[in-house]
Amino acid sequence: MLLKLIAGFVLTASNVDLKLFITGRPEHHLISVFKNPSASTIAHPFVLHDIEKSLVQQDIEAFLRYELVKVADKFDLSDPSNPWPSNDELRQLVRHCGALFIAASTAVKFLADPITGQPEEQLHALLIGGEEVATTKPYNELDKMYHYVLSNAVNSSTDPNDPHCTRFREVIGGIISVLSPLPATALGNLIGRNVRYIKAAINHLRSVIIVPSDFSSNSEPLRVFHLSFPNYLTERCSDPCFAINPTINHLQLAVHCLNTLNSFLCKNVSKLSNPLALNNDMPDLEEQVNKVVHAHHQYACKNWAFHLEASSQVPSTGDGDPIVQLKEEAIVALAKFCDDKLIMWLEALVLLGCLDKSIPALKAAEKWLKTNRPSHSSFQLLDDTKRLVQRFYNKMRLGGSQVYNSGLAFAPDCTLYEKSKSILDIKVLKGRAAGWDPCLSILREHNGAVLSAAFSHDSTMIVSGSYDKTVCIWDAVTGSLIRKLEGHIGWVYSVAFSHDSTMIISGSYDETVCIWDAVTGYLIRKLEGHNGGVNSVAFSHDSTMIVSGSDDKTVCIWDAVTGSLIRKLEGHSGSVWSVAFSYDSTIIVSGSSDKTVCIWDADTGSLIRKLEGHNDPVWSVAFSHDSTMIVSGSSDKTVCIWDAVNGSLIRKLEGHNGPVCSVAFSHDSTMIVSGSDDNTVGMWDAVTGSLIRKLEGHNGTVWPVAFSHDSTMIVSGSSDRTVCIWDAVTGSLIRKLKGHNGGVKSVAFSHDSTMIVSASSDKTLCIWDAVTCSLIRKLGHHDYVKSVAFSADGLYVVAYNYGGVNYMWSIADPSKPPVQAPQLFPGHQAMTSSYILSIESNQIIHITPNGQETLLCYLPDELGRYITCVMQSGAKLTFGTRYGDLYILDFASLINTYFT
Repeated sequence: MLLKLIAGFVLTASNVDLKLFITGRPEHHLISVFKNPSASTIAHPFVLHDIEKSLVQQDIEAFLRYELVKVADKFDLSDPSNPWPSNDELRQLVRHCGALFIAASTAVKFLADPITGQPEEQLHALLIGGEEVATTKPYNELDKMYHYVLSNAVNSSTDPNDPHCTRFREVIGGIISVLSPLPATALGNLIGRNVRYIKAAINHLRSVIIVPSDFSSNSEPLRVFHLSFPNYLTERCSDPCFAINPTINHLQLAVHCLNTLNSFLCKNVSKLSNPLALNNDMPDLEEQVNKVVHAHHQYACKNWAFHLEASSQVPSTGDGDPIVQLKEEAIVALAKFCDDKLIMWLEALVLLGCLDKSIPALKAAEKWLKTNRPSHSSFQLLDDTKRLVQRFYNKMRLGGSQVYNSGLAFAPDCTLYEKSKSILDIKVLKGRAAGWDPCLSILREHNGAVLSAAFSHDSTMIVSGSYDKTVCIWDAVTGSLIRKLEGHIGWVYSVAFSHDSTMIISGSYDETVCIWDAVTGYLIRKLEGHNGGVNSVAFSHDSTMIVSGSDDKTVCIWDAVTGSLIRKLEGHSGSVWSVAFSYDSTIIVSGSSDKTVCIWDADTGSLIRKLEGHNDPVWSVAFSHDSTMIVSGSSDKTVCIWDAVNGSLIRKLEGHNGPVCSVAFSHDSTMIVSGSDDNTVGMWDAVTGSLIRKLEGHNGTVWPVAFSHDSTMIVSGSSDRTVCIWDAVTGSLIRKLKGHNGGVKSVAFSHDSTMIVSASSDKTLCIWDAVTCSLIRKLGHHDYVKSVAFSADGLYVVAYNYGGVNYMWSIADPSKPPVQAPQLFPGHQAMTSSYILSIESNQIIHITPNGQETLLCYLPDELGRYITCVMQSGAKLTFGTRYGDLYILDFASLINTYFT
């Protein structure tokens, strides 16, 4: 992240005279930052391994000569007549170090450590020792040095089962395998060992381990001096006394983490004084949490799944393999964790401020379980938990109690809910869905319709453009907003990621194309050249070119590095609504309001052919990922698949009831997704042309659609101001149970609270069983009902219509027609209580008689905006929505726990 920020700053600070010198190991994630086309002009790599060995050894000799003078002074070995070390010893030591400074540094630390012995003896032994150790070039001398240091420190026999060797592998294996360094106390607590045991294992290894001055300190983590030491132990060490198997270590740590969580986690795990308080309302939250949730608990919460994932790299070899037994222990511990602790684990993550770690952890656990026990019952619990976080992340992350009150309470019927519902303080008696629907998450931040959305190519981010003139970058895993980009002065019609996910482009009604840094949000440059609004933008697949289509009827090709206009393509007779590159970046396709699709040569700009087949404007075009097919969507409500080579129409897909605004291929080119003015997302088989399924969930026109890179997710944006993420595999939307076909206008409880009546704009009244939530009967009416109530004796329902007339029905004999009533029944009045449950925006608030307010929960985003009427009966709250849904929430347990 830091390097990406630096790269973004250098790219945008063209007038600053500044040079940065950055050193590091040649890790892929580091060098890739400067490999994108924009950064390649300012980054100049220099590989230290290419320096001539003799020059490196001169520097190593100077370093050793300087450092060993200090060692000699420390041990009173400074004798001018007999200097230590001798020139011959120094030259031998330099040869032992080869071209590696870390070998020289390790030698100095080893000789300077009084615990290891006198430096003269140790240097002599170091120079002659380790000759028989099998090792791998180019680390010969370094590995010999490490082996001698270990042999001297552990003082072991040649038996790998010697207690000293076993302790070494357990403790050092833990130090080099933990995913973030832990203090000695925390490491000991995690692996079930006391501090004395940890100290005994590392006290003689100060040349390779950073040993704290105070072993009982919780602030000084145990670290290695250099990564070459764990690399030696896990990859090159041939001595079984010291060689560490990372698979075994990661499995052991995974079991330790799971056992820790299984014995520790509980509801209100941090023993907060006010469990209902939100994180931001507790200035001392971290202090409260740390008193109860100690360092090893926190480590286990954050890393258990990633140790499982790391252990999958090496398969077991048979029944006698210790990995087999460890895997069984891990499966047992994981099953117990999934059965009993998953929800409490989410609460702990919220309090630690890292709920975003949950979904990667759950995916890692699923991956490990799939490899080791494909049919295990924990799969469903892991998936349910993942879906819970995806759907309710933005509410759950606000406070530990919201995991239960604003998340689990509103989850649909699923295995996780059944396992965990006994600990809920809020019961949603009616309104919960029958199962998870394909929508993974709903993203809300824009203040206008969302006109475009796209995944990054690593599927970790989503970008969206809106009528509100902004570009939003979202976390595709959690649905949280990463950053909002402001720079356009007109509607943002189109957005796209570069293929290395480091840049974003946006096209706007303001006639410009903006290039943004995807990490920092910096505006790199603004491209000007169109004479009309820019409706569509796309990167070439090598990220060196940008193509844009405009209302000025042209297609522009731009240099992505310099921002210069390469060429302008003219051939359409109407606005260009959509553009795309082929995957070899040699061809461009464009769709226009002139009802045609044009194929262009990206190098010469010549028009290869014009495709005609739609009867109305073409809103969207896309290439298949093998560049053999083109798909287009049109106002004529159809999707056309074309042969990209000869231009023939392969197939026309019909199924939408409105204009098709957007189309895209899956990355394996087997599916097509389309967004339409009929508010739906269509999924099509690209081979047969059949409609696989229609995704329903938007309340407005679906404009942009796209597949994630792994083709498991679909993203869509709509005029309803939302971005939706869908599961591309699971199927159609599972609807909530409904009794009305219109918005619910009024609800009321019977006076004994056994029944509920609701009235709707569909001119019906529904009577529900308040206990089972089942529909008892539906009553018809000739007019729209404004409000509804029960008689005091519960024998009649009375309704007040918009004509100002009251009608009443007999509940016992609904076949009798309603009779007109002059007024409400005597005794019918508002419910009174010692508290009020109020819905404000999408929050449910508890209000005491003296006006004290307490937030109980948040309603799901898709629900809170559409409530039409509310009724309280004691601790139960009933409300209806404009879409005909009825919800009943029971707060009795929560109120009895926290307010009595």
